[in-house]
Amino acid sequence: MKTLKTIIFSIALLTIFIPTQAQNLVPNPSFEDTIYCPYIGEMNAIRDWSSYSASPDYFNICADFQYGVPLNSFGYQEPAEGNAYCGIFTYNNYLYPPNPDTLFREMIGAELVVPLTINKKYYVSLKASLSSLDFCASNNIGVLFSTVPHIDLEQVASTWEIQNFAHINYQIIITNTTSWTTISGSFIADSAYRYIIIGNFFNNYNTEVLTFGQDTNCLPYYYIDDICVSEDSLLCDMSTKTENEIQNYVSIYPNPASNILFIENKSSKEINYIIYNSYGEKEKYGISSIANIEIDLSTLSSGIYYIQCILNKKSITKKILIIR
Repeated sequence: MKTLKTIIFSIALLTIFIPTQAQNLVPNPSFEDTIYCPYIGEMNAIRDWSSYSASPDYFNICADFQYGVPLNSFGYQEPAEGNAYCGIFTYNNYLYPPNPDTLFREMIGAELVVPLTINKKYYVSLKASLSSLDFCASNNIGVLFSTVPHIDLEQVASTWEIQNFAHINYQIIITNTTSWTTISGSFIADSAYRYIIIGNFFNNYNTEVLTFGQDTNCLPYYYIDDICVSEDSLLCDMSTKTENEIQNYVSIYPNPASNILFIENKSSKEINYIIYNSYGEKEKYGISSIANIEIDLSTLSSGIYYIQCILNKKSITKKILIIR
């Protein structure tokens, strides 16, 4: 008869050799678990999550109009998952001068279910959508992992120090207000990270923006939902590569440009292109399926412009500089 010690030892061996089931290491990943219904969009209403910089907002179907779902004071958006999402400002070029790079960058964060294991590969994904009432958009929405928590002083002016680094970073300007854009990627943990932080971790100089009106003030606001961190790529939504396939078929050159801009079309399908000035006004637009699209820039003044190319209902926006 086996002794109790032998049985315990056998169970321990089985525990060691049975692989652990892959899981999402993000607690409350779609913000469904609430402590109470938010009254003024306060992050304290969400279980596990908190403000890591400035004053992000929490939206839930249980709240009134201002912070409700899908309609709220920032626009209209159905959740990517469940009945809630958060909202953050990702850029500021006019509030609280003279140093907007470290002021009013909103970020949200949470402690992971378990710390990451050094030298292991992790897959990360989240959903983002531009507020439908916004007149400005930005890139660089991303994810940063940390070994220590960030203590937010609940000040409007953030104390977060911009490092121009993120473990996962989306370099394309997100202009989609009708549906969610998937941001995903992978990395190998170089530390036993315990905390996940979501926001824009790049300063204004390294962040590209696009405005949609005469007002040059820019304060883009994005809804955030459905966050995942896992060792299993099948558990997280890794569809960013599909959404970014347009980059494999479209090349824009030269940049800086003078009188001619070329779009190399490797898809043999129609590309819809629009050139905006720095005020978000359309300057040039067209549709073509030829291999080398030539755009005459001779009527445009020197300066910064943005070109948006749309292919198969997917789009990419690039900043271009015209110099003469």
